[in-house]
Amino acid sequence: MEISVDAPKKIIAQFDKALKNLSEGKSFGVEQYKPRLMSAVHRLTESPDGLQFLYNRIEELYEAQIFQGSAWEDPHSLVPTLVGGTLKSGGEAADFEILSELRLLAIAKGRIEDENITAAEARTFLQKVLANNLEFLFPESTEEARKTSKEQWAKIRQLFELLVEEIPLEGIKENLLEEVEMICAQRPIVTDRVQRILQFVKEELSLNSESATDQSLREYVDCLYSPTLYLRNNPELSLEAYGEYLEQADPEQLKSECLQLGQAMSSTGLTTPWNSILLNKVVNQPIRIHQALALNQSGKAELMKHKAFVKELITRVITPATHSSIYGLGKLLERNLLSHQPVETGLKRLLNLKMDPSVRENILQSTLAHKADNPTPEALLTADALSVLGQPLGVGQGWNPTCQSARGISLWSSHAPGKLLNMIIAAATENNLSMRFEGTELNSSELLKGLAKELDYHLDMVSIVLVPHLDRLYNEMMRRCALRPEDGHKWVNPAMYGHWIPNGFMSAYNVTTDTITNYEEFVRTFYATHHPSYNGGHDLAYPNPVGIFITSSSGKLLGFHAVSILRVAEHAGEMRVYFLNPNNEGRQTWGPGLEPTVAGKGERYGESSLPFYQFASRIYAFHYLKADLADPQTVPDKKVLQIIEMARNSWGKSYTWSD
Repeated sequence: MEISVDAPKKIIAQFDKALKNLSEGKSFGVEQYKPRLMSAVHRLTESPDGLQFLYNRIEELYEAQIFQGSAWEDPHSLVPTLVGGTLKSGGEAADFEILSELRLLAIAKGRIEDENITAAEARTFLQKVLANNLEFLFPESTEEARKTSKEQWAKIRQLFELLVEEIPLEGIKENLLEEVEMICAQRPIVTDRVQRILQFVKEELSLNSESATDQSLREYVDCLYSPTLYLRNNPELSLEAYGEYLEQADPEQLKSECLQLGQAMSSTGLTTPWNSILLNKVVNQPIRIHQALALNQSGKAELMKHKAFVKELITRVITPATHSSIYGLGKLLERNLLSHQPVETGLKRLLNLKMDPSVRENILQSTLAHKADNPTPEALLTADALSVLGQPLGVGQGWNPTCQSARGISLWSSHAPGKLLNMIIAAATENNLSMRFEGTELNSSELLKGLAKELDYHLDMVSIVLVPHLDRLYNEMMRRCALRPEDGHKWVNPAMYGHWIPNGFMSAYNVTTDTITNYEEFVRTFYATHHPSYNGGHDLAYPNPVGIFITSSSGKLLGFHAVSILRVAEHAGEMRVYFLNPNNEGRQTWGPGLEPTVAGKGERYGESSLPFYQFASRIYAFHYLKADLADPQTVPDKKVLQIIEMARNSWGKSYTWSD
């Protein structure tokens, strides 16, 4: 076959020679040729051209029996749900997996005939692979994704882009709908991922009005592209023309636009540039602002009380580039935060601050700034401050290993919004943040970089301003605790987050010996301090930072992660832990059978939840109120043993257990 790609000649020569040897080799000597061939395959999968080259030559690889003797030999025995994990693992297994998908694609296209699988079956298999791995089509910032190398991630994306071009996608509509619904249920501040999915649906799929799934997808697409009947009837309308229509609209037409846009935003958490045009047109009409923001009665009362300042925020901050902050503005009003003097004062200072040049440059590197026309960093920062204050559980860490920082921003937004604004102002004007640790003042500008060596700017502006400083401060505090015999979080968390952190602390991980110690006592204490049936019926007053062992979908240990317990409550007869996972994907699988939910189990927007015992099986450190500690021995042995077994059979395999 003609090679129409610019793959390196040396690698192609190696590929051709190894393939020839494999094809012509005697059966007893075949295995000696495979390693050299797979070495060439490994290099070729590193580029789109190389991948296309392999797809062009997949018949020859198939006829040379490249899969013989491997786990991929019989395509009919393959499992779609295992593909993603194999691809992430890297190495030769991932390369074989890529070749297997190319083989199935060739079978689906009629280029290869295999007695074990039909073209229709191959096509269905690949559709299931796509449906089960939407994270590769629309990347999400989970811990497992962060542990996958950039090179391997690029290989996977190239493969899935090829599959999407070649395979009918009608079979994954239900999966796309579920993905959109679950992302919206989490109400993230950064909504690029759901926007990419809906753009894909709009541009690549045909939606049938007689299908319930298609109709639901259509409603989401309309919410993003034409959220009112007028806009749907005028699909080519520009923002400028919409503004002119609103200027001439009569009171009923204006009311209708406000109500429809408000409803679309309220039901999905998504906003559009149309929202910003409308809000600025009705800025002098509080009742219309109330409708456009879909405010509840509390929010409406707050708006009426502070209508002059709300008008100033809208006119100075809300533009087509900052439209996503409109949802946050509405939720901020419903939290009655403008009646909290430090918040009103802090926002006014934000509007007029003199930003440090380095901070300005960082903001202008952000994803949001790149979408704006002549963006004003001060306006971008203030806009996202509205979002963070209105959506404390929508804060995410992006692709940065900075879960501790995101967790802190969320906590301060919930319980110390004035403090958070002061921190934003200090970091934005001084490019420095100060915190005290055990009597010593630490200045972030004087410290080395923390866990994030290079900041991923796919974040909200508040995080872009604060995270580099919080990350350095956290890293320095942990460094100062490095030689202590106990987990440094015992001292760092109260110093980092403030007096909201309970005074008790327990860890199952011995930092000195790298072992798991006193785990039974650890589990009993967690139950006796957090489970209402064993702690006297108490629930948490404030978010409680805990450390978890994060695992792959197969249960393999990946590392440590920071989440916050928000509350413990019963749902449908089952006690559940409701928590913030700051990686912005609360459905991240925690191992076989441990799949957190974000909706349908009593979750509020932004919460994830697991049954109490499942959550307990993944934590390694927690804080607790000593006053809440009941008798740990009242916890049934059966529950404790169940959790010990779950822990030992997953992350526990990576450690020595001292008890």
